[in-house]
Amino acid sequence: MSRKCIALLLSLLMILSVVPALAALDAGTVELYSQKKEAIEIYDQIIADFSAENPDVKVVQTTTADGSTFLGRVASNDIPDIGGVYLQSAYYNMMDEGYFLDLTGEEFLTKISPDIVELAAYNGKHYVVPITMNGYALYVNTDIFAQHNLAIPTTYDELIAVCETLKAAGVNPIALQGKSVGNLGQNFERLLGGCVDHEAWKVAEAVAEGASHKDYPAFVDYMEKWVKLYSYAGLDPLSTDDDDCNRMFAAGEIAMLFTGTWGNSVFMNLNPELKYEAVVPPTFSGVEPFTCGTVDIALTVGADSDNVEGAKKFLNYFLSEGPAQKFAEGDRNPNVVLSTNYEIPHMSAISAAMQDGRFALIPSTYWPAGYRDEIQIMLQQLLLDGDVNAFIETWDTMTVDFYEDAE
Repeated sequence: MSRKCIALLLSLLMILSVVPALAALDAGTVELYSQKKEAIEIYDQIIADFSAENPDVKVVQTTTADGSTFLGRVASNDIPDIGGVYLQSAYYNMMDEGYFLDLTGEEFLTKISPDIVELAAYNGKHYVVPITMNGYALYVNTDIFAQHNLAIPTTYDELIAVCETLKAAGVNPIALQGKSVGNLGQNFERLLGGCVDHEAWKVAEAVAEGASHKDYPAFVDYMEKWVKLYSYAGLDPLSTDDDDCNRMFAAGEIAMLFTGTWGNSVFMNLNPELKYEAVVPPTFSGVEPFTCGTVDIALTVGADSDNVEGAKKFLNYFLSEGPAQKFAEGDRNPNVVLSTNYEIPHMSAISAAMQDGRFALIPSTYWPAGYRDEIQIMLQQLLLDGDVNAFIETWDTMTVDFYEDAE
């Protein structure tokens, strides 16, 4: 049985526990299904504003908090009227299968940066409405750096030197988490794409054709550096999750933290007085460092929705000047709606990188569905044993299997 079939069967099992909750929605209600926990509150505010002006259309937000997954919803043929999706191979497959409405030519798409609209296109059609972008960053506590007369690191060697200086001074240098495989894989993938090889997915394609990751010295070097970096974590990474890292950084207990642009809203909520800056992560291979990310919030309309007109009406409202600006200020991620004014404290370096073209798409945009999920599990073992050769051998075999299944 292929990996994709196994994933589908698991998803079908998962949805059994959530179907009753989904069925509770009234007929005629427009369901907005969000996969971004950071945006739940601001979505609710926009929905309330919309409802006050449009009493004829009822919009209700549902989220992954109920245990559902978007893949599970698709597997049960229960596709949300408006769904928050990602630009990854699994969602491109859904576009191929006709699950999402073709929105090409819709007027509300003209309210979005044309470059990003085209970036989000698939086979010349527009199935998604891009709202925000995300990028990976190194968050730096500027007070701690000033106290120890440290410069922002731009290379891996400089990063390690900063860690050594802080460690010698009795300061926890960096928070790194490995308890959640999802966030572990995210760190690995985004540093790979932004700081090692901006087209890292092409290496996977070559490996699928008979090469090895060992044939790419920058990849081997990255593995060794990545493992070494985790030895500087203030707490054991395998016992530390994302919330632990966020709490420590917000409390000023740690000098640095890798996370995405979404972290800004977390830190501003946890500690508005925190002095910090988000910068492009340092290069690991000598390549010019980019912020690595993707379209962060992209909305679709279900092709078989009974509420297409209501969904479009909400999207048109959502992208209008006032609501779009309100969402941008609440979400605090780089927003691509033309009318918005993105002036978010602490994020100027990342915004400048995006504007200057120093932006790399995450490799999983092109990796086969489930490929990153498998890597994530392997990464925990790599942190346990530090055996880079064994990791690469397993990675090679796994890559061949996934690309064969994807054919």
